[in-house]
Amino acid sequence: MLARIQPTADYGDLGDADIVVEAVSEVRAIKDKVNRMAADAVRPGVPVASNTSSIPITDLAAAVQRPEDFIGLHFFAPVDRMPFVEVIRGAQTTDATLARALDFLKALKKTVIVVGDGLGFYTSRCVAAYTGEALTLLAEGVAADRIDRVAREFGMPIGPLAMADLTSLPVLVDIFRSISGDGSRQGLQGVRAVEALSAMVAAGLTGRQAGIGIYDYGAKPAQPAPALTGLFPAGGMTASDEEIEHRLFYSQSLETVRAMDDGVITDPGAADVGAVMGWAFPTWTGGTVGLMERIGLAAFVARCDALVDRFGARFEPPALLRQMATEERSFYPAAPGPAKADQTR
Repeated sequence: MLARIQPTADYGDLGDADIVVEAVSEVRAIKDKVNRMAADAVRPGVPVASNTSSIPITDLAAAVQRPEDFIGLHFFAPVDRMPFVEVIRGAQTTDATLARALDFLKALKKTVIVVGDGLGFYTSRCVAAYTGEALTLLAEGVAADRIDRVAREFGMPIGPLAMADLTSLPVLVDIFRSISGDGSRQGLQGVRAVEALSAMVAAGLTGRQAGIGIYDYGAKPAQPAPALTGLFPAGGMTASDEEIEHRLFYSQSLETVRAMDDGVITDPGAADVGAVMGWAFPTWTGGTVGLMERIGLAAFVARCDALVDRFGARFEPPALLRQMATEERSFYPAAPGPAKADQTR
């Protein structure tokens, strides 16, 4: 296998490639340069795919001569172990380009969902809601290990702040700035992610690779970095473990419905597959849609209204969800209704 890999710095070596996947830094100027040079090197009809996690595919396609050959293939890390890929179709992506990309992913034995274009697509919007809420809790003075413990107890394999350290805090600054756009999205109201990340990076806390980020990895086991107490002193707002759980996980379900409202994803089943296989949303829930169904839509809306009163407008249920709850409708019509809803905390 290693003998078949040819590292190169010459774009001309891509001339015989059947597909190209760009996976450079989440910086628009860098991606535009790489994609343009790669697209110029390959034959017409060869898909050029971006592994971007947030930048709209239609925007990136504007940098290449044949935008119809451009597509988004959002792999999840570590790529060799994660079985899921989110496929994003840009405004000019052709059926042929989509088909070739799907053939490639089938050869890699990946499970895929195909979604519409937009800032953050589907999965990154939900993951940003989750990580952003965890960082907001941190900025409010909630202990990092408590936030991560609540997430793990709900069923996540790793806490959101430990995952942030693995990603690298400077990288997350770029990602959150990219995915935030003009900041007008409902789910961004009151989120303090960029504020918290910028403060930590400025204080020299950059992540696990450097040995210290949100956690100090010099301690055995790792402990929250001592500098956090000075950066984010405990404030007047307190949250119970149950409220932390609701903030972390309900925010993701709300963002799923908003993505549906925007036409980014239309199939609740695909949304749940993406949640469970993409970012390891707890399997027992069924996914971000499945969680709402287990609780019951009316009960879920009522709980979100309580979060709005305590923590702000980002927890406002979308009109679609509120209407479905009022009409006692289900995302999965054959599923048990609220009367048989799970007693999820």
